Amino acid sequence: MKTYRAVGGIVLALLISGAQAQSGTPLRLIQTIPLPNVEGYFDHMAVDVKGQRLFVPGEHQRTIEVVDLRTGKLIHTIEGLDGNPRKTIYIPHANQIWVDTGSGTCKAFSGDSYELLKSVKLNPDSPPEANREPDNGIYDPAAQLFYIGDRGDRSIEGTKGSIEIVDTKTGTYAGSITLDDNDPAGLALDPVTAKM
Repeated sequence: MKTYRAVGGIVLALLISGAQAQSGTPLRLIQTIPLPNVEGYFDHMAVDVKGQRLFVPGEHQRTIEVVDLRTGKLIHTIEGLDGNPRKTIYIPHANQIWVDTGSGTCKAFSGDSYELLKSVKLNPDSPPEANREPDNGIYDPAAQLFYIGDRGDRSIEGTKGSIEIVDTKTGTYAGSITLDDNDPAGLALDPVTAKM
């Protein structure tokens, strides 16, 4: 069944000026943007504020849907992700879209042509039978590093998760932080103390 989502309306409401947001006015639906070939749920979207584009990961279709927020229309579909896209980030100064595919790779696409620019293997020393599953992340614009939470195999007791680090400036794998826990599902950076 084709699903239509009101994603664009929500994002447009969030882009309203700070003065109006402080007035206490509740969010309201502005418009609905149909995504006719997308089913299932969306994970972590990214927005290009200047270019007024929304990058929506279509997890079940293995696509990134590019929506023009000015016109309220789908303008492009990035295909061939080889995994279910999870965390999507947009880097304005480089005009690049980065996404963790949930299949052990992180990919970068041009914000102009939407062509694949880089494919970075996460946890490169981990064998396929380890069943690692990257999901979610956070971008540090000052260091230009994309930190991606990587789950260990949840069916094996004692498996440790990690934070996989991708250098978006060079498009390379920068390392890993092993965790005592298995599932680093949500990440945040403290801009004051440089803690994650």
